[in-house]
Amino acid sequence: MSREKTDKGFCPEKIDLHIHSTFSDGTDTPKQILEHAREIGLDLFSITDHDAVKAGPMIRKLRKEGDPVFVTGVEFSCKDENGKYHILGYGYDPEAQAVQSLVEKSHSFRLEKVHVRLAFLRDEFQPFSWK
Repeated sequence: MSREKTDKGFCPEKIDLHIHSTFSDGTDTPKQILEHAREIGLDLFSITDHDAVKAGPMIRKLRKEGDPVFVTGVEFSCKDENGKYHILGYGYDPEAQAVQSLVEKSHSFRLEKVHVRLAFLRDEFQPFSWK
């Protein structure tokens, strides 16, 4: 694993800055992601769940000396009159109130979208059970 310092500081060679965990639409838990990052020799990684920041504090607690460097990350779903966008954000404090408020708002939008889709399925494909 290359974690050499250059005259400009840390110089990672193997990075992955767009990973999703089970907190959004990924299949691995944050712990499994960290274990995999170790196994494949990543130097630097970030978990960028959709509208969720719960993985960051978990990774910080799980990391050990010599583990890949971790950068907090999130992927916000946004839209305007021109279309839909996914905006990635890095290096924030996941405990900060401003971050928590934004995540709560984004998550509520995501849940609202799920309810609209379920209502469509219920209306179009009778019978449809909510159970």
